[in-house]
Amino acid sequence: DLQFTKFSVNELIDETISMLFEIYKREEVHLNYKDPGQEYLLYGNRGRLQQVLFNLLSNARDATEGKHVRNVTIEAGFSSRQVILK
Repeated sequence: DLQFTKFSVNELIDETISMLFEIYKREEVHLNYKDPGQEYLLYGNRGRLQQVLFNLLSNARDATEGKHVRNVTIEAGFSSRQVILK
């Protein structure tokens, strides 16, 4: 059942990073979050967006496997009434 609510994308990113922190640390992957400096609110299904972000960050971690330097960067921005995650 989809439930839509208003939520902070910044808090969602922080929580998702916290869930993955120990795994990234254990595997010596540096996770860099470029904080946008302002809060972005979104109306949608928070749980589903968090699952998508979790999967993207897990896949990004996997993609760094075997690299000398293992870095993953996430940025949040806003454009034309859209929240952009890179």
